[in-house]
Amino acid sequence: MRQTTYPGSLRLSIGEREDAPVEVDLIVPGWKGNSEPRSYHNSEIIFTFSKLGSRAEEFLRAWREKYDVIEIAVMLFTSPYYHEAHAHIDLLMYLQALEVLHRSLFDRDRKGYFPDRNTKKSTLQALQAAIPANLPERLPEKIYKQINWIGSLTLVDSLKYLYNLYPLSLRPLFPMCDDDMELLKDARNYLTHFDDRKGFKQDFLWSRQLYFLSEKTKFFIEICLLGVIGMSDSEIAQLLHNLEHYNALSSQTHR
Repeated sequence: MRQTTYPGSLRLSIGEREDAPVEVDLIVPGWKGNSEPRSYHNSEIIFTFSKLGSRAEEFLRAWREKYDVIEIAVMLFTSPYYHEAHAHIDLLMYLQALEVLHRSLFDRDRKGYFPDRNTKKSTLQALQAAIPANLPERLPEKIYKQINWIGSLTLVDSLKYLYNLYPLSLRPLFPMCDDDMELLKDARNYLTHFDDRKGFKQDFLWSRQLYFLSEKTKFFIEICLLGVIGMSDSEIAQLLHNLEHYNALSSQTHR
């Protein structure tokens, strides 16, 4: 148990015995035994065709029209459903999907905080030209490369932007708003580099906090995808209000 694991395949084994081992299945989201088909999408369906009503054609058309733009984000979001991975990998994939979705829809030319690409280019060139030439070997080259990132949007910028598009739907999951977006960013950084900054330790890999952050972030990307096809925040919130899993997650802290 004290190791990274698959969230749907936890199993207890009692001791080491010469006879047949005694095993006890844990009650966890997912399949109950090897005889049942494995389902990697354990959440309830957010909407059915009947719930779309008269706007079904509108939503489906929007999905087709925007799919080329959001395809990579959708691929990242759905990949955990088809491939077993350690629990923390799911969270990383969902956060990457959100970052890619934001860039694909709102920052496709990578201008970041700059008003346009020409302004960004001229500003960075001026900063790079000001690098002193008498610095130690290779340092000017490193500074030159770092300057290219000035003004670029970060993961937390993307998360905050998307959060503010759907506050009614996302606030029950992430009630601390910007602080929760910072927490997701810090979790991503820890799971990428495995350092001990920002309070994360190795036990985060099998923690309750990881599970709830991952499940809530999965809803985060689903909410954004519903927005992409034309649903308003209030419409999405109404759909989610009837989902038991969403309501259960909303009642649980992830800190």
